[in-house]
Formats: sequence, C-alpha cells, structure tokens
Amino acid sequence: MSKLKHLIKTSLKTIEVPSGSNLRKILLEHNIPLYNGKTQAFNCGGNGACGTCAVQVQTIDGHSKTQIMKRTLGEEVRLKLPPHLNKNEDIRLACQCTVEEDIEVQKFDGVCGHKLDKKVW
Repeated sequence: MSKLKHLIKTSLKTIEVPSGSNLRKILLEHNIPLYNGKTQAFNCGGNGACGTCAVQVQTIDGHSKTQIMKRTLGEEVRLKLPPHLNKNEDIRLACQCTVEEDIEVQKFDGVCGHKLDKKVW
C-alpha cells in the first residue's frame, strides 16, 4: 500500500503533500518561487508548453533519479527542445510532475531554469 502523503524537500522548506499532488501547484501554494525573472508573469500557466517551470527532481536523499515518477510524453518532447536539450535527466517540468514519492527539488537560474551550474534554491 502506498503512502497517502509524501515529502517535498527544497532548500527553502519541506512540505508534506497528498500523494498525486501537482508539483507546480504545491510549490506556488507554499510561496516557493518557481519562475525566474519575467517568467513569473509570462509562462504557459501549467500547460507544459513553455518549459519555464523546469526543476531538478531527485529522491529525498538527493542522490538518485526518481524511480516512480516518470516524465509524461509532452514533458519528454518539451525537454528535448532548447534550452533543455542535452540536460540532466532529473530535470522535470513542475507543471507535469505528479508527486508519487518523497522528493528533493532544486531550481536553477536562467529563463527556463536551465543553467544547472547556478542554483536558485
């Protein structure tokens, strides 16, 4: 039987959420700044089209790729386009990510959170 609640850990706070929660909605509800710069006003609103809500999602220990939470087809397609092309496979679109296990999330710099050498949170 799966857990009914999961943890989302960021450098800003740790949140307990119901299983199946949308990562984008949870981060925004908890005032965690998901969008960089002007993308706070100009984004697709969670439709998976713009790529500005990209975050790194790993298991709670922060060392490995999640095994349960798989990318959606739309997410796979969007993440194969610039600026995400050839980036870390742990990068996810928060709007397309359903929380199904305890995770650690990081946001990086750049319009689409694609500058993996500069962590925002």
